[in-house]
This record gives sequence, structure tokens and C-alpha cells, in this order.
Amino acid sequence: MTARKKKKTTKKKTTKKKATRYKSTKTDPYAGVKKKLAAKKKAKSQLGRTARQYGHAFENLIKNKVKKKFEAYPWAERVRRSDQSHRAWLPDVAEWPMLWPECQTTEHPNPDKKMQQGEADCIKHGFGLIPICVWRKKRAQSINVTLDARALFFMMELAGDIVSSAAEHFDELGRRLVTMDFEDFLVLYDQARLWELTAEFRMPQVPDEAHDD
Repeated sequence: MTARKKKKTTKKKTTKKKATRYKSTKTDPYAGVKKKLAAKKKAKSQLGRTARQYGHAFENLIKNKVKKKFEAYPWAERVRRSDQSHRAWLPDVAEWPMLWPECQTTEHPNPDKKMQQGEADCIKHGFGLIPICVWRKKRAQSINVTLDARALFFMMELAGDIVSSAAEHFDELGRRLVTMDFEDFLVLYDQARLWELTAEFRMPQVPDEAHDD
């Protein structure tokens, strides 16, 4: 008898399939809206940062113009752009004698609103200073100054452009805003010599760190 040969059986190798986690086919219905809002917020933040930098550059421009115009006087060295942290009690350009200057440079300037802000700040911190708004339309070359007509007539009286008898009736006008060229205002300020009146008013004390040159 012959022994039967056993057939070799080979086991097939079985590979375990890794469990795959299937992503849900459902998408966030508000994903598009959230993405647009995030992009809009980022663009708004960038726009605000650019506007602040543009405003700071304009304030430095005004500061430098004043310092250059009146460099012969010792007080001109103290004129500075106030630091953002001190804006609650200092104007945009600090230590310009007898003035509380608010600056604005934008596509649509609103000097009336800035004057209201300056007038309110003067009542709180200005101690009799004259609020003015120095402004320029974005990308324009000309710079303007808006101030109360009564303040303008007061400066004209000090400069000798009008007589005192006529100046007595200026208060009857009430609050009326007038606008003039910035360079013309500097000439009038020089002729009126407003800085000589500084001793008659209590000026805000500006610490050395309250500036951003």
C-alpha cells in the first residue's frame, strides 16, 4: 500500500484593514459667512491701523511746521505730538501756547465735530486755551484751520488789525466757525503774539514721556 501524500495547504495571509474614519459629508452652513466676516474684520483692522499711521504723520507735520516757523522762540522746542495714552487730557499737538489744536486728515473731514471735541476738552483740561482744528482732506496739499470767529477776532485785535471798540461786539455773534489757510493762521498767530499771554492762564503740565516724536 502506498501512503497518500498529504497536500500542503498554505494559509492565505490576511491583512487587517485599518479602520478609516470617514469625514462627515455635512458642511457648516455658516462657514462662508464666518469666512467673510473674518476677512472683513481683518480688512477693517488694517484700515484702522493705516488711518492711525496717516493721522500720526499729519500731526508730526503740523508739529514740525510750528517748530520751524517759531524756532527763534524758546517755547517752540517744547511743542510736541502728544502720546496716544495722554490724549484724554492733551491735544493732538501739545504745548503750543494758548492753543488747543485737534488735527484731522481724512477723505471726509468734519472740523465742526473736531471743534466740539476740542471745546469740550478745553472746558475740562484747557484752562482758557483756544480750541482750533487743523485739518486737510486726504491727498490734498492745502492745510486749513477752523476756529471760533470770536477767537479769530480776538487774535486780530491783538495783532492790531481791528480796534478794541469793534471787538466789544464780537461776543454777540455767538458760536460761528470760520476756516482759514494754515500758513495765514501762523502769520496771524505771530502778529498777535499769543504766547505772551501764557502766564495769565494755567497751562496743562506735560510730563516728558507724554510725547511721541
